[in-house]
Amino acid sequence: GVDAAARTSWYVSPGTNERKDGPRSESVPTALGADGDLAVWGYMDGSARVRDVRTGATWTLLGHSKAIYWVFVSERLRRVVTIGGPEMRVWRIPSFAVRPIGTLPGGRGAPVAAPSPDGKATIFGDSGGAVGLVIHENLTAGVRILHRHVDAAYGVTWRGNEACSSSWDGKIICTDVVKGGTK
Repeated sequence: GVDAAARTSWYVSPGTNERKDGPRSESVPTALGADGDLAVWGYMDGSARVRDVRTGATWTLLGHSKAIYWVFVSERLRRVVTIGGPEMRVWRIPSFAVRPIGTLPGGRGAPVAAPSPDGKATIFGDSGGAVGLVIHENLTAGVRILHRHVDAAYGVTWRGNEACSSSWDGKIICTDVVKGGTK
């Protein structure tokens, strides 16, 4: 929904039927469209916001020089069409879904991370000393803890199949993510 007077937007959350705030903007919302889990709002400043209402992922689309007064979104085609002034634009929404995969150990956050050389996994080190692994193709598996330091892990890197980390405890630890084993 759109409340132009209050400069706010909203949607109904799938499954819970709760009203949730839409994407924040300093501009007045002027148009609204939805399809499946995607909702799109057009704004007076020529921007549009797309939200995956199931995951909360939001994309901001910039480019119109005039207010957007008409929007269309297709979840199946992953496309948004906007009209602002004399311009019509067709936008592609990224095909990946941004999903939370779980809470990091200790809830302290991960100040360091490194993608694998093949881009299929990410290792991270957190301020509690945990070093974990996330496999991108199997996000439902969540976070796998590889090893732990006594103090904060402040550096992580890959050495072949090994996920290596350094810590304020003065140690460097490597775990082979394929064969197992830590050294």
